[in-house]
Amino acid sequence: MSWVSTILGWDLPTILAAAGILVSIVIAAVTLHMAFSIARKQDDQLKNLDIQKTKHENVQQFFNLDNRSPMLTCMYPAQQSSRPFHTINYGDHSALHILVDLIGAPHLKLSPVFHSKPYLIPPDTPILFLCSPSTNKALGEILPPLVFEKVEPSERQRNVGLAMTNYTVKLPCWFAHEKGSDQYPPIPEFPYLKMIWIRQPHEHIVSDAEPEYREAARLGTDYEPTVDVLQDAAILLRSHHDGQRIFALAGIHQYGTVIAAKFLHQLVHEKIKSKYHDFLFSQDDFVAVIKGGYDVTKLDATSYDIITTYFWTRPPKSNQQWKRQE
Repeated sequence: MSWVSTILGWDLPTILAAAGILVSIVIAAVTLHMAFSIARKQDDQLKNLDIQKTKHENVQQFFNLDNRSPMLTCMYPAQQSSRPFHTINYGDHSALHILVDLIGAPHLKLSPVFHSKPYLIPPDTPILFLCSPSTNKALGEILPPLVFEKVEPSERQRNVGLAMTNYTVKLPCWFAHEKGSDQYPPIPEFPYLKMIWIRQPHEHIVSDAEPEYREAARLGTDYEPTVDVLQDAAILLRSHHDGQRIFALAGIHQYGTVIAAKFLHQLVHEKIKSKYHDFLFSQDDFVAVIKGGYDVTKLDATSYDIITTYFWTRPPKSNQQWKRQE
């Protein structure tokens, strides 16, 4: 201590007192830092609990889950392989991963649907169908795609038009196949043009990704995307079929399925707000058309929203007319 006293001109008692004060300050600072860290961690934990609580409540409201029906069965298209596990398309897998994270494994039973094997639509649980009815044959069984074919000109009608050859689905909008499209002629991989058909007014939505799909079919393994972000559309449905609650989350192509899943994920986590929020989290049946973008370089949906006025509702378990919401 002699060199300290020499430099500062302090005697030993003064130096010891100053050291004690310094140690007390350091201890106080460390204690405050630890207290703030603990408080911040507790605050983060409380916020996380609030987020999880909000998510849980929103999932229950959206899917109308309760103690009587706490489980959803998700039926998705899959292909058998020479491996012990089946395979699914990448876009479908991405959407499925989002749904499992959103709903939670305890509340979601996964049920693959194979084209070459029989399947059973369980009658005792709500069903969530993933992908369009042309890909998911379980969904196609109860809500088949509409089919449009060319009508040859007659004496009264000189122009060639399109006529619907089946009218079994009574939804305000649904998936449709146009056979013999002039814009997109049939090819082996795509014998028809997939689209979303709007009943009133008579409109249709074709995926902006259609050219890319056809180019990929033509080039095979030599295909490379020509754009980073592809636009696609999807249908999000909550309805009833023969008294059973059903949901559909399906894009025209795989991009649309991921876009719809990402929209639902962000909606439930309250990271986005929809103008149709109150309808979405009610007991009503609804049909919505969602459009957005998928970034092929990031493998993620970058935009997603319901197309304004392409949203219809009706009271649950009713045969009332669908009402278009502005």
